[in-house]
Amino acid sequence: NPQLPSPVCWLQRGHLVNWDHTKCSEFPFLHQLGGCGILGVGIWLAVTQGNFATLSSSFPSLSAANLLIVTGTFVMIIGFVGCIGAIKENKCLLLSVSIELLQCLLSCDAGAIAMHAAVTCISTEVAHLTQM
Repeated sequence: NPQLPSPVCWLQRGHLVNWDHTKCSEFPFLHQLGGCGILGVGIWLAVTQGNFATLSSSFPSLSAANLLIVTGTFVMIIGFVGCIGAIKENKCLLLSVSIELLQCLLSCDAGAIAMHAAVTCISTEVAHLTQM
């Protein structure tokens, strides 16, 4: 058996070879725990703060608590599917989790770029208005 530099799930010749099963299933499990924590903070915020943390007055259901609850639920589902995919060594489930995580990363990047563009636009407008 050739030794790999680190024990990881390795895709080799179209077969998923599990070199260290515990390492492969730890990451999705930590994802699920993180999602559970985010969900718990969202529920705590909804119970204690009520509508205080509403992000928009025109959309009262768009609050920080509801946003955390939806995000925590989504992360928990992705973590659960990742755990099942790692335990069952199912390439389809692992590929779907990878695609979902890539989508999350790209949407976060797009949001950060849009936020940066909005902040620079607003700051230039404020600077222009203060010069008048």
